[in-house]
Amino acid sequence: MKRNLFTFSIAFLLMIVLAVPASAASQETKTSHWSQKFLDELALEHDINSIFDGKDLNAFITVEDFQKAIRLFIDEEYDGTPDSSAREAIVYEFTRLWASKAGIDLDDIATIKMLIYADTDKIDAKYNHAITVAYMKDIARGRGQGIFDPKTNTTYGELAT
Repeated sequence: MKRNLFTFSIAFLLMIVLAVPASAASQETKTSHWSQKFLDELALEHDINSIFDGKDLNAFITVEDFQKAIRLFIDEEYDGTPDSSAREAIVYEFTRLWASKAGIDLDDIATIKMLIYADTDKIDAKYNHAITVAYMKDIARGRGQGIFDPKTNTTYGELAT
């Protein structure tokens, strides 16, 4: 009798202990995108729905949405167009706009002569100076681990930053 009660108690405890992790694993955990904090900050001062509503933050931006973002956040009269939605072209355009708003000639900004990104050799010469300025002025950074990834298209998450 004691043995049966002991066996039953052990079986019952095992069921409870094993059921808790199984139920925890079945619950969905909602993780937010790394750029969500930037979207939240932008939403405090701007109506960002026309650009970001319903968009996958990992999806590539359109040139039209880039233009909308510039008009909304930086310059209402912006009528430029980046060469493409590649990261190098978008960072170039952001840096060019920043210099223009600051009253500085982008080409006159002194930069450090060092390799910032491991893939600097893949950056088009037209964009290289602006990307270095963007790094120095904390306008834009790479993807991490010393990679800029210049030819990849810009994502909506990156646009938000």
